[in-house]
Amino acid sequence: MVSRYTKSQLQNEAVAILEDKAKRSINDIRSRTEFIRSSLRAQGNTQINLLSLPIRQLTMRDFCHEYGADNLKVFQQQAKARFYRVKKRTRDDMEKDDESSATAAITTAECTSLPQQQLPMTLESPIKRVKRVLPQRAVKGKSIQTVKRVQIEQPPKISSPPSSSLEDENGHEEDSDNNDNDKNNVIQHISLETSNIPQQTRNLSTNTSITATTETTSMKNNNKEDEDEEEFGPMFVHLERPNHPRVGFQVDPQRTLNELGHFAVHMPDEVFGRMNQLQRDNLYNQIQDIQNQLDKVKLQLRKS
Repeated sequence: MVSRYTKSQLQNEAVAILEDKAKRSINDIRSRTEFIRSSLRAQGNTQINLLSLPIRQLTMRDFCHEYGADNLKVFQQQAKARFYRVKKRTRDDMEKDDESSATAAITTAECTSLPQQQLPMTLESPIKRVKRVLPQRAVKGKSIQTVKRVQIEQPPKISSPPSSSLEDENGHEEDSDNNDNDKNNVIQHISLETSNIPQQTRNLSTNTSITATTETTSMKNNNKEDEDEEEFGPMFVHLERPNHPRVGFQVDPQRTLNELGHFAVHMPDEVFGRMNQLQRDNLYNQIQDIQNQLDKVKLQLRKS
């Protein structure tokens, strides 16, 4: 009896031990599964947060069928759309500037082609007044009257009193000769001054055309530089390995390192302290492989 009781008791204890071990194994598997689920959920949320707002606004159908579930294609499409918008806006600005330059050139040409009486003038001297009026009064009699009017406005000359009729006749002849000489001098002076006007007009037109050509050339050069520079949005550099989820790093060619901030590495120092040298070497080689892949990206950027 004692042996039978002892045998059955031992069997019950063994069964209890096995059940307890099975429960602990089940709980261990359940806790590990929950941990893996939490890790995958956190990794998924991290990947979603890395995506830009335009990608998150896409539906799953559009993202998979139109872009092939590739973030790079989405960013390339957005960059092309921005490039065409900038190009169209630049072309519109060029057309507006060309219209403004043409209007300014036409206005300058009209101002230079206006008659002299319509141009702004300062206080006129008698000679300039004759120059302004004389071309419009080509009749001989009226031109003589104009010259006499100018001579009247000038200070009168001191003349001696008449002594005889002969002297009067000689005086009249001398006065008429003097009037003719004065008129010829005034007309010659007017012709010299009027000959300088077209030269000044040509110089003004030449300077205006040179300025307009220089502005147009500089505008075209600036527009060419704007068209050569393409704008790219944020992009991702991915690291892939068999039996391992893909790891992505977001980079932005339009922003500097100080604007984006530096990466920070979080290491399990306590776990590292409990590892042996072989385990440390394995981790070192794996991290070195990651660094080598990133060095390839750096070399590719230096080549281009």
